[in-house]
Amino acid sequence: MKKRRGKDQSGGTKPERKRNEEISVRIASAGAKIMCASAGSRAFLLSGGEGEESRWLELRGEGEGGAAHGNHIKCVELSSCGQYLASSGDDKILKVWRVDERQCLWSVSLPKKVSSLAFSPDSRYVFAGDKFGDVWCVSVSSPKKKEDGSSDIEATRVLGHFCSAITCLSISPCGKYIASGDRDRKVSAADPALLGSAPKLSSALVLT
Repeated sequence: MKKRRGKDQSGGTKPERKRNEEISVRIASAGAKIMCASAGSRAFLLSGGEGEESRWLELRGEGEGGAAHGNHIKCVELSSCGQYLASSGDDKILKVWRVDERQCLWSVSLPKKVSSLAFSPDSRYVFAGDKFGDVWCVSVSSPKKKEDGSSDIEATRVLGHFCSAITCLSISPCGKYIASGDRDRKVSAADPALLGSAPKLSSALVLT
């Protein structure tokens, strides 16, 4: 006797399978003993000082159940100094967190979903590449407050890939160049010092 599809052995409907959650993990460089990870809309930090036991601590935000984000986190990144964590994903919100306090310093809404993150070597700027092919830059320092108390945060577009999703970002150790790759196998490089204006493309390479 064949079993009916969609039914369990007791004749009831099988429970829906949970969606597989993407896992992202990053480790801070420069000797900082810090690791971050994300699963679904939740983000965690693994940290421990000298003689202390390392443990995972969750970043609390305004998402469902106090999650760090309101939707799935696609990428997380730690600054080289180990003091800041950037996170973003399907909610199109870029957040920068203070690691030692596990507090969100600020958040800014971007036009498209973020697919890649990178900090400048001096940890002063965070770069976000999105699925539309644009690379945005935001200052890590706490933003100024407007008269109404809201944050005055501006994201500057520094590079574009003509509608091809950004898959990776990297900043040179000297901080003078930013390189990005996209889904169409194109690599572009530019000078991030040209913030606030359309940057001159230093080079472009199409991989075949």
